[in-house]
Amino acid sequence: MESSEGKKSFGELAETLTEQSAILLRQEIKLVRLQMLQFVSERLREVLYFVGGFIFLLLSLLLLIGAVLAVLHKQMPFWQAALLVSTFLGILGGWLTHQAMKPNKNTLSIFKRSQP
Repeated sequence: MESSEGKKSFGELAETLTEQSAILLRQEIKLVRLQMLQFVSERLREVLYFVGGFIFLLLSLLLLIGAVLAVLHKQMPFWQAALLVSTFLGILGGWLTHQAMKPNKNTLSIFKRSQP
């Protein structure tokens, strides 16, 4: 209801403000949901690409190990070739793990070794 001068009453203004605020809040919630959905789908796609690449990397590593074993098998019995390659890979894996555990200036504090 408008007064004689064309101005809205305080109650009407409050009601309009409430309605507009509710609409704005619903739109903001919808926008946040869409942004979160987009963020999650992008991260999921990145994870799937990483996992797929990692699987192919492991397969190629297994084929490479098989090729090395085939070459070494010509020089020694297969069990010795397998023992030699697995020992080398075990030492390499241990060294890489040790290198990863070394604290450095970029390491987060939760991963740093505590001094007694």
